[in-house]
Amino acid sequence: MAVAAVLVLSLLLASPVVAQESDDSPPTLAGGERVNATTMQVTVADDTDVDEGSIDVEDFSLSDGDLASINVSESGSNATVKLFLESGINTDTVTVQSPADGDVTDAAGNALADDSVTVTGMDSRLPFLREFRLKRVNESAAKIVARSNEPLTGLAVEIRGPTSTNLSRADFRAVDDNVFGVPHVRTVHFPEDGVYTVEVTSLEDESGLFVNLTTAETFVRDATVPTADIDGPNHVEAGDRARFDGSASTDNVGVTGYEWTVDGETASEGSNFEYAFDEPGTHQVGLTVTDEGGNANTANWSVTVHDAPSKRGVGVTTTNDSARRVVVSSNRTDERVRITDGYGRLAGDDDVTVRSLRVTLPTDETLRLNVSGNATATGFESATGREALTAVAIDHGNRTVADPTFRFSVSASRLSRAGISYSDVALYRDDGNWSELSTDVVRATKSTVVYEAESPGLSTFVVGASGAQRDWEASDGAAANSDGGDGGDVRVANARLVRDAVPLGEYVVVEVTLANDGTERGSFLAGLSVGSQVVDTRQVTVDAGETRSVSFATRAVSDGTVSVNGTVAGDLRVVTRDETPTEESGGGLLSNDGNGAGEEANGSENDSGGGFDLPIPNPLALWPDGLVGTILTGVIGFVVGTYGVLKALAIYLGY
Repeated sequence: MAVAAVLVLSLLLASPVVAQESDDSPPTLAGGERVNATTMQVTVADDTDVDEGSIDVEDFSLSDGDLASINVSESGSNATVKLFLESGINTDTVTVQSPADGDVTDAAGNALADDSVTVTGMDSRLPFLREFRLKRVNESAAKIVARSNEPLTGLAVEIRGPTSTNLSRADFRAVDDNVFGVPHVRTVHFPEDGVYTVEVTSLEDESGLFVNLTTAETFVRDATVPTADIDGPNHVEAGDRARFDGSASTDNVGVTGYEWTVDGETASEGSNFEYAFDEPGTHQVGLTVTDEGGNANTANWSVTVHDAPSKRGVGVTTTNDSARRVVVSSNRTDERVRITDGYGRLAGDDDVTVRSLRVTLPTDETLRLNVSGNATATGFESATGREALTAVAIDHGNRTVADPTFRFSVSASRLSRAGISYSDVALYRDDGNWSELSTDVVRATKSTVVYEAESPGLSTFVVGASGAQRDWEASDGAAANSDGGDGGDVRVANARLVRDAVPLGEYVVVEVTLANDGTERGSFLAGLSVGSQVVDTRQVTVDAGETRSVSFATRAVSDGTVSVNGTVAGDLRVVTRDETPTEESGGGLLSNDGNGAGEEANGSENDSGGGFDLPIPNPLALWPDGLVGTILTGVIGFVVGTYGVLKALAIYLGY
């Protein structure tokens, strides 16, 4: 009995050994699953028993991610292995590989062969854009580049602007450009001018992870060329700074760049520009404006620089809005100096400006002045009966200076409000009696008239209406001033307004026919009126029994009925340049005598435009009056008549 028991016990102890000796099946990788974002679990399966002690971290490799460590636990005859990643990965499917030469064995010593399992759901990183940009192809197209950290199955892009559209992943192509990340590329065309917003609104990766975005770029589609516009003076004195303004330049989308040139050389950038011209003569200022689309346009501005006495040694300091303190230093080389600030202004405002005062002073002497613009001139209008435009007081400490010469300007709008012709402006000096100084027009255009006047000394001055301005009184549409005898009887036979719509500052031309109904030569004072204001006069002589044509031209400053000595020529309407035909009328005042000669009044030009030319006279006004005209008319009539008869006869005879 005891022997039998020992035999059974020996069989029981020997059976596992026999079983292991008969086990020739190696363990396998039976399956894998996701535990969390950085942990996977695989099973090493065997039909008998896995040797857990043979399993190490080096026995596994991953298709994505880095393996940090493992943890092995027994599960019956199998082993459960947890694989811990160093960090999360952005790949959904991971292959766990056991190498062919690995050390994982079962209890019988069978080694785990080359095997692998797949673990899904391991993508833990959301898709994101590494780069998003628009690369302009031309003025109306751009390439969209959306570079993601991984391949995408979903990409939503919205384009908003003058026209709008939506793009999806299918509208893009992925391009392998050997740069980190996956670029999704699409070239788009923007059909209309305007500003477009291109925005990426969402991404979805191959694992189905979805992200909302608001990443945007802008594109300006601009095929329209901007318009360059310059505003500035056309006339400056040498050494004075001139201001040029380009802010009125326009573009359908917007001006983005300004470049100024002077005589072809780049000078500055920005919408405004200042420059001091040293050399007299004509200079060209250019402005090139560009827009967002790279379109460019250039405008040019002509500036006439006038020679002027030196400003060296002259200091002008502003004490308030209308007052200046002046110091002319003895440390200079010029006796004749021009007193003005850096911009050619001394006192006043934009309507009436004293631009400069020129004086002669020994070079070893210092002069100090206080100049006050817009000063009051008590008693001027009551003493002279003339309207004052502005007053300027100069405190000179009773210092005597030689040849003081004023240069001042009056705006056309100020003249219009005052109802004063540009030629009827003068400078007055307070010497106890308000003496009118000889005043000349230097230059004039539609916006400003520049004058110059010499004075015997310094004092208080008034810019006002000159004594040449007359109140016109006419009765029965006619007025006569005979200097040829009692038989002279001159009247206005006809008056015609050549154009009834004239831009501000340009010339109103009136053609007038005067007739002498008397028996002797007569002299006639013809007066041109706009509304109730007489704007020009002319003494005209007409032979007995004859007619004579004259032409008036005056600046258009205000609406009104135009008449000559009460005879209506038409109703004037002052308009903008865009409202009128393009033809230009001339300037000055012409009086055509019997020989076709003309007399020019004060023609001039000013700082905001070019000068003016004489008007083209009426050709009929050049025809001789009197007996000569009658004989010439008869001769020409006879020649024309004879030619007609001979021509008809030639046709009849077949020649």
